[in-house]
Amino acid sequence: MNTNMLALYAKAISHRPIKLREDNADQQTPILPAIECELTVLIKAKHCNAYNKLTNWQPSLAAVVHPNYAQTLSLPMQLSMMVNKAFPFSPMGIVHIANQIKVVSLPEQTDNLHIRTFFGNVYFHRLGWLFEVITLASSTKAQDTTKPQIKAISYYLAKAKHAPNIDQNTAQEMPEWIANAKVLAAQDPLLDIHKQDLYFSSSIGRQYAKVSGDYNPIHLHPFSAKLFGFKKAIAHGMYSKALAISTIAGQHHFYKSEFEIDVLFMQAIGLPTQATLTSCITDSKACAFQLSSNASHKERIFLTGSIR
Repeated sequence: MNTNMLALYAKAISHRPIKLREDNADQQTPILPAIECELTVLIKAKHCNAYNKLTNWQPSLAAVVHPNYAQTLSLPMQLSMMVNKAFPFSPMGIVHIANQIKVVSLPEQTDNLHIRTFFGNVYFHRLGWLFEVITLASSTKAQDTTKPQIKAISYYLAKAKHAPNIDQNTAQEMPEWIANAKVLAAQDPLLDIHKQDLYFSSSIGRQYAKVSGDYNPIHLHPFSAKLFGFKKAIAHGMYSKALAISTIAGQHHFYKSEFEIDVLFMQAIGLPTQATLTSCITDSKACAFQLSSNASHKERIFLTGSIR
């Protein structure tokens, strides 16, 4: 871990959110600070290759980056925003429950990327507050610099106990696909079904931390994970998503044109785990997928998503 990320995680652990005003604590929606971070970075071949190898990204069209890669590069910026003194939640207590990526075209692995990250909306959630972290990314040689090549939104849940008389109308209504915990219509016929086993080793959290910079203790060791209420270390959600997307890309080559990926993280993946990725084409021309396991004859769905 570089010293910058170490300092940010130290701040994240010690961060104490500012409490809501006592005279309006029951009705007030938390306000995210109006800050943003920008970075122009030359993609380093060594780092990009390490990420590709770990997530099994092997595009056949050209040497383009993984759809998740820009968000990976933005992680230090996201964390620096969450340790801002005006950030109203505890950074170490938030849960990544959904992720959306819209891609016009994928940058090449040798490009300079301009990345901008900022906070978006805040939504009422029955378990607390859901908020957006938005990342925009484009190659510096893109012809249309006003339209980002990649727009990615991470939806984070900050758990909180609501007062009984809280006014839910003070917050925006969350996206329907998140509120209903489904990314495709339940009636969509499923065609061309593929299944593939994916293995998550006991060390994958530490391996992914090295390339992503996400050294959250819940991903590293069983001991450190237990300090935060987990029985064992769990896989990074963005790693499980990246691995699923890479696997589907090898089958359908969706990255050759514009696309959108919506993913819901349903349950944590305890390490080690053997899981099955099921993907299929629906009647509406989308690719639906889910990652699950049937250990002890009980199905557990880790994530579900769609590519349009």
